[in-house]
Amino acid sequence: MVDRLPALSIGLPVRNGERFLRDALDSLLGQSFGDFELTISDNASTDATPDICREYAARDPRFRYVRQPSNLGLLANVELVMRQARGKYCLLVGDDDVYEPRFAETLVGLLADHPDAGLAYSGFTFIDVHGDLKPAVPSKVRFEHVHSPFRNCFMYIRVRVCLPMIFGVFRTALFQRALPFVDFGYTTADADNLFMLRFLSLARVVSTPEILFHYRIKERSGVFNGFPSTRMAQRLYMFRHRRAVTSLMSRIVNTAEFSPIEKALLKAHANLDLALHALV
Repeated sequence: MVDRLPALSIGLPVRNGERFLRDALDSLLGQSFGDFELTISDNASTDATPDICREYAARDPRFRYVRQPSNLGLLANVELVMRQARGKYCLLVGDDDVYEPRFAETLVGLLADHPDAGLAYSGFTFIDVHGDLKPAVPSKVRFEHVHSPFRNCFMYIRVRVCLPMIFGVFRTALFQRALPFVDFGYTTADADNLFMLRFLSLARVVSTPEILFHYRIKERSGVFNGFPSTRMAQRLYMFRHRRAVTSLMSRIVNTAEFSPIEKALLKAHANLDLALHALV
């Protein structure tokens, strides 16, 4: 028999996620849209994560658990699990986030209704470590189907807020085309923003304001290795990072299918944004 491909491939990278992992898995099990596969890539966890994953994989044949023999790093683990997506649509999920039962059904439906859209996302709230929901600050920019890829890229360079878009439902072929993630070595910051800019240059986006996703907020360690202690050194450190990000944005724009004028406007916008942050 030929293994039938699911409509939706869900990728869940995890490392030492025992505290909230059951919440995330239970919310995925409770989805009204059942035509999915879930691949969990355990990045050499040292807590109870492997036991939890094996328990759920034994309960549901749609769940597949893979344990990495060593810590690959966050970005490499995310990319690995998403490159294994086989369905027409794909979804990257956090090991601690919570999804409403209609999340997948609604977003897959939006993509089915808009064949030229490559991403569908919903409204969201924050969920704290106690499970209490906290309102999210509404984004200054909402991406909708009527907006062109050029417009979306222009606005994204200004706002650079990938949440909640990066946790929406993507067309798999386009998601994988936007890979790989940029690995700066010293930080994972802005790797998601560069990925989203590349993706936004490829397709339109459709969205719903309905709140279907809850992003976990908790204490997180600093993202920069070797971050200096003095204020002036910190500003210089951050400026160098933003300059590197701006340079990579320009490379993405250069390879996008935009007109020469559109490319020039996008690169000028990115450089202006860098200059303004240097003055703050």
